Amino acid sequence: MSSEWTYPYQSYQGSNFDCQFSKSMTPPIAMLTGYKDLAVNEYDPIMMALAFVGPLAIAVDANEWGSYESGVFNGCNLVNPDIDHGVQLVGYGTDATGLGQYWLVRNSWSSDWGENGYIRIGRSNNVTCGVDLNPSDGTGCKNGPPNVTVCGPCAILYDASFPIVNVLISN
Repeated sequence: MSSEWTYPYQSYQGSNFDCQFSKSMTPPIAMLTGYKDLAVNEYDPIMMALAFVGPLAIAVDANEWGSYESGVFNGCNLVNPDIDHGVQLVGYGTDATGLGQYWLVRNSWSSDWGENGYIRIGRSNNVTCGVDLNPSDGTGCKNGPPNVTVCGPCAILYDASFPIVNVLISN
């Protein structure tokens, strides 16, 4: 990984989408050496990792997200969610207008979608679970189980991980 200073982020709205990376021009400051999976379907480890580690990679059921524009979304299928999309869980909070607690998820569908590319999904510490009847659509493997129990709205608690980073130099 290079620093933001030597290899700045360029959004999808940029003019040149070609990779500009050159190891000689943008020396790495850190290496990704692996990842840590969090406990499956557990609320507290995800809350702790968000608070003390940072954003998490998660797999979710995004089938109902297409028309989301703003607010706290509570339209997830809680009975038979179908995990089909990888996103980044970046935080959690409580809506100031009384819409309740939420998970803050960064999506990949552009900053024109949702709340500048984000969705707030209703959150409760009373975790509900459902059954993904098609795990091969998302996180399942060939010859894996025909269904899996997934918890949280949009199956948000089922599959979460974060990168392990080895810092090479400090800036």
